[in-house]
Amino acid sequence: MSKEGLKALIFLFYLVTIGFVVTGLVFGFYYPNYDSELDLGSTFNHTVGGDAYNYIIMAGRGLLWIGMAIVTAIIGAALNICYFIVGKVEVDHSKKTQTNEDKAEIKSEI
Repeated sequence: MSKEGLKALIFLFYLVTIGFVVTGLVFGFYYPNYDSELDLGSTFNHTVGGDAYNYIIMAGRGLLWIGMAIVTAIIGAALNICYFIVGKVEVDHSKKTQTNEDKAEIKSEI
């Protein structure tokens, strides 16, 4: 994989991480007012009848999204390390190539 492709993949993983964090915070903290008798308001995060159960379900869903964000951030960090290793190998390879060319020039002069 080229350095440009790896850099794009790193950016994609970090972008997905940000999306997962925002989604986790919304699922974890947003609990709109809903009146079941009048059927008014949003039913988002109203899974069961009791508020306490809904809060527990919301916390679990929020943690799930945050956990997925942590996993994608770790993958992005690992790819970032690979990106710098690939860059280091390319620099070392170019130095070796230049050194071999210099040796060839010195031998041809002798």
